[in-house]
Amino acid sequence: MEYSNSKWGQSPLKIKVKLMLNQNTLLRLYGLDEILNNGNIKMIRHQDGRYKDFDEIVQDNELLEEYQSYQSKDIYKDCKYLLIYISCGKTHSLFYGFYEVSETVEVKNFKVSEGLKSHGHIEFFTGFKYKLKKLNNFFQLEKRLIIDWGSAPIVWHQWLKLNDPKNIIEIKANGYVKDFPGYLDIMLSYKELQSIIENKEVNKTWYDKLSSIYAIYLILDSKTGNLYIGSASGKDGLWGRWSNYANNIHGGNKALVKLVEDNNNYKYNFQYSILHVLSASKGSEIERYESLYKEKLGSRAFGLNEN
Repeated sequence: MEYSNSKWGQSPLKIKVKLMLNQNTLLRLYGLDEILNNGNIKMIRHQDGRYKDFDEIVQDNELLEEYQSYQSKDIYKDCKYLLIYISCGKTHSLFYGFYEVSETVEVKNFKVSEGLKSHGHIEFFTGFKYKLKKLNNFFQLEKRLIIDWGSAPIVWHQWLKLNDPKNIIEIKANGYVKDFPGYLDIMLSYKELQSIIENKEVNKTWYDKLSSIYAIYLILDSKTGNLYIGSASGKDGLWGRWSNYANNIHGGNKALVKLVEDNNNYKYNFQYSILHVLSASKGSEIERYESLYKEKLGSRAFGLNEN
C-alpha cells in the first residue's frame, strides 16, 4: 500500500512510505501500544437492515451515537474502547470513530429520542444503555480509513486481536467525503455538500458529474418536511448552483433566507438530492420540468417555493 500524508496535518506519518499496513500497525503508529496490549478494544461494524433509511442515521452524528448506545444484550461488557466502522461493501468497512465506554446501565422501557424513533427505532427500549465518549486519537482517519472486515461480516462485534489484524484496503485523501452513487441516489447533508465543494480535488468525480448536467434538484427541510425545488442550468451546471448553497447556505432563495437568518445552524436540517437530470441540449425545457415538479410535490402550496 502506497500513500503520502502531505495533506494529513499533524500525524505520526511524516514521510511517503510504501508498506503493507494493517489496522493494528496503524494504531501503534498513533501511540496506542499500551491500549492494544490490554486487550479491551472491540471493533463494531454497523449495518442494520431493519432501517430503510439507515444511511440517514449514519450521516447524523447525534443519531448514530444514540443508536449505538443501545444494545439488547451486554455487547460491550468488559470492553473499554470501541473502534466504530460502517459497512461500505460486502466486507469493506469505513472507520467512523474511536469511543470510550464510560458507563453501562441496564434499562427497561427507556424512551428513545424522537429523532431516532422517526427513523424506525422502537419507542421504548429494554436492554443495556451505554455512555460512550468520543475520543480524538484517530479523528484524521474518520471516514477515510477502509479495512477488510474479513470472511464473516455477519459477526458485527469482535474483540481486537493482536495476532489476527484487519487489513487496510485504502486511506482516502484528506477532504474526501464519499463515492459518487449515481445521480438519482444522491442524498447529501449540508456538511457533506459543503465539504465536497470545498475539497474539489479529492472529490473530483463529484465535480465531473455535477458540472456536466443541468438538473431539477430538491432541498428537504428535515425538521419540518417542507420542500424547496430549484433548477440548475448555468455555468458548471448543478455543481455551480450547489456551490452557492455551500458558500452562503440559502443560494438567494427568499424562503431559505428566512429559515437561516436568525439561526445559522438551521442549515444542518437541509438535505440535497436530484429529481431530474437534463443534458445541456435540453436546457430549454428546464423551466417546464421545474414547474412540473413543483406541482407534483406541492412545494408552492405547502413547501418553500414562493413562485
